[in-house]
Amino acid sequence: MTGFKKSASVALLTLGLSILGVATVKLQNSQTPPQDKLELQGTIILLGLPLTLQGGMMAWHLYRDRQQAIAAMQQQQRDRLHALFFQQLLAHHGKITVMHFAMAANLSGSEARQFLDRKAVEFNADFEVSDRGDISYWFPL
Repeated sequence: MTGFKKSASVALLTLGLSILGVATVKLQNSQTPPQDKLELQGTIILLGLPLTLQGGMMAWHLYRDRQQAIAAMQQQQRDRLHALFFQQLLAHHGKITVMHFAMAANLSGSEARQFLDRKAVEFNADFEVSDRGDISYWFPL
């Protein structure tokens, strides 16, 4: 359905803008007879503007719907990460490493570290750095 709406939007915009463009050029031509100018004005008002507005509105609604879908997906991802974070904390008694969280959440190491760093600030976590440089986060439960 979205493909049809996109095609219809493009078609309406193209047709409407074409009518507006041709009619406007002919209206500005000094050799156009007055009767034709009245017909051209009617064409602009009755065809060009409505088609262009309808195509533009369809395009706007498609854009807005897409933005809402992206926002919903991002919220779903945030919710999933928060749930995994709390599950991992409970399973490991408040201790979590970047590697464990990255594996559980299917994130890259840098994404997991950024998430855990934000949560560490939010929940006043302590840090422990191993000899290899691995960071363990300790969250008070």
